[in-house]
Amino acid sequence: MNIRFEQTFVNNLLGQVEMIDVMANYGVEVKRGQGLNHFYVAKFCCGKSDMDNGRIKIETQKFMCMNCWYGGNAIDFLRTVVGMSFYTAVVELARMANVELPVVDPKELESLKRKQDAFQLAATFYAEYENDYLVTRGIAKEVIEKHGVGYAPGGRALRSFLEGKGYTKEELLDYKLINSKGMDTLFHRAVIPVSRNGKIIDLYGRSINDENTSLKHLYIKGDNILGGIDQINPKHIVLLFEAAIDRLVAESHGVQNGVDAGGAGKFTKEHAKLLKRKGVKRVFIVYDGDAAGRKGSLKSGQLLSDEGMEVWVGELPEQMDPARMIMECGKDAFVSALQQPKTFEKFKMYQELSKYSLTDVEEYLKVMKLKQIFLGE
Repeated sequence: MNIRFEQTFVNNLLGQVEMIDVMANYGVEVKRGQGLNHFYVAKFCCGKSDMDNGRIKIETQKFMCMNCWYGGNAIDFLRTVVGMSFYTAVVELARMANVELPVVDPKELESLKRKQDAFQLAATFYAEYENDYLVTRGIAKEVIEKHGVGYAPGGRALRSFLEGKGYTKEELLDYKLINSKGMDTLFHRAVIPVSRNGKIIDLYGRSINDENTSLKHLYIKGDNILGGIDQINPKHIVLLFEAAIDRLVAESHGVQNGVDAGGAGKFTKEHAKLLKRKGVKRVFIVYDGDAAGRKGSLKSGQLLSDEGMEVWVGELPEQMDPARMIMECGKDAFVSALQQPKTFEKFKMYQELSKYSLTDVEEYLKVMKLKQIFLGE
């Protein structure tokens, strides 16, 4: 039987199991509550022996330790505490909920696997090629090697390689790894693989010479990505950058635990939900110091806040981006610029006030004061 788990199926399954039963089934001491929460002994994360810290929110069926902020859903518990794989965790929950697993056409599954393998092969192929562009941008060689970053020489180099592995021209066109002229889609670009759950889901190509192209940034499959999601530690504050270059330069200089959405305006509701499912509770937005960065911070911050996360916004000097600031001013100057961040609500207020002149604000405050005096508000 070939099984494939769509997100809709997983979400429905999570809605049919009780977190308290899952925990109890694996030896965690639990107690049913009468209000909004059930309780558990947070021994597996903090070594606690009482129920003062472990909470299970009945409405969402999410668990949370109030001491270390570790939490998640039933799948997160089975994966990180019990040690199951994602596949095994889903199968176990389906067994507990008496839900039948979905079945997919073997041909469809094989087609999907071939596509996934093609992207993995492409990433491996590009990683064999070196270019100094990313090093000059401030990314350390060890970080380049860690993330499998490479270079696309162009022409039909990738096409010839993959055809040698048994792929057809039609398949490569369908995967968008080559264009309508039969040439490699990525050429003369630094290539950064985008992974999720350990699989390459996209390839990001950054032009190494902006004078020769009108398209500096290019994703093979699309822009709906969140670079670095596999490497973050959700127990710590997650840094949200605009671009992969910013994230990797920061990591090269010791500023880690970051993700990027591929652009100031490209962070979506699905990205926010993905971080939430990952167990992230706190996010620090570090976008460029320009109008697009501020606008993107407002959009991203609101989406993250709507998912219940704590959000701060760091503001860089005008026209400065993280990678450039680190390279030109040093890591200490970059960190110093972020040491007094605004909460998202405060940042949002300041951005709203920036639309008005000081005179307008003063007049508004006078009107409000008079209103309080005469109306007794």
